[in-house]
Amino acid sequence: MFGAFILYAEKSSATDEQAIRTMFTQLGETWNRHDAKAYSELFSADVNFLTLDGQWVLGRDQLVKSITASFATYGEKGSNSIVAKSLKLIKKNVAVVEAESDLGLTGRARHSPGKVVTRLILVKEKGKWQIAAGESTRQTAG
Repeated sequence: MFGAFILYAEKSSATDEQAIRTMFTQLGETWNRHDAKAYSELFSADVNFLTLDGQWVLGRDQLVKSITASFATYGEKGSNSIVAKSLKLIKKNVAVVEAESDLGLTGRARHSPGKVVTRLILVKEKGKWQIAAGESTRQTAG
């Protein structure tokens, strides 16, 4: 019985990790399509997020507005390459992910922030992982 539990936990963990990594692929794809609605669906309805430029976003509706404004500022050809660098399942339905992004910006943004580090808290509800909270910051050398 104990061995079966360990096997289930390992299988569940691997399945969850793959689902989370797939979600990160979707984050990059939706950002690069400049699809604020699809991007925001990867976040919980009550998301609490501190953006790279210091904006405190509370809720998915505010996230859509913030992301739409970012697309307008960064230009139609702006891109985002995001990779989950570390992933830790805290509980079967809670994960902490540290990710690295490389923002390629165009448009009115004068300087690309380059590498960005983001720490996210993900929650799994009804079988779906979503970002519940997070914060982004510029990565410095060192």
